[in-house]
Amino acid sequence: MIYACILAIEDESDREFMEGLFVQYERLMYSEIRKILKNAQDIEDVFQISLEKMIDKLQILRSRSRDQRVNYIISICKNTAISHLRSQNRAHNYMLDENWDSFHDEESVFQVEEIILTRIDTETLKKNWHRLDERSRLLLEDRYILEMTDEELAEEFHMKPSSVRMALSRARQNAYRILKNKIEAED
Repeated sequence: MIYACILAIEDESDREFMEGLFVQYERLMYSEIRKILKNAQDIEDVFQISLEKMIDKLQILRSRSRDQRVNYIISICKNTAISHLRSQNRAHNYMLDENWDSFHDEESVFQVEEIILTRIDTETLKKNWHRLDERSRLLLEDRYILEMTDEELAEEFHMKPSSVRMALSRARQNAYRILKNKIEAED
């Protein structure tokens, strides 16, 4: 069964591409969502929302290699399921505390981002990704894999748009700290 949101795509080549993705990855998508959600209706809702997000990011999906595309789809499904769970439970442990004690100036934020994105070995990052706390992983995946904007992240994490930069800064710092410790331990 092809979903109406796919059939509603006006451009024929986009619709055919999305239908192909649907047929190829439907089982994978359901599998990822079922790892997080158990209620059948919730699973269907999240599946539909994930499809809609994929349609919104169709050009990004087209530009990715097969492996990158699979990871992108997994991230969309997983993060959408977690977001759904979070919104259902109103889990406050995922929300930002607006009164964090420390604030880093913009220059240090960009330095940390530059170090993470350009100087840290990608393999080391992949091997140690599990060491990051769930919130940091989700923020970094949403920003750098799903390429979400500050506004989208704010909505996803139930925070003010002005808090997104701080949350990303903390997530990058957590990643940098873990990677730095791992690299130093290997030396």
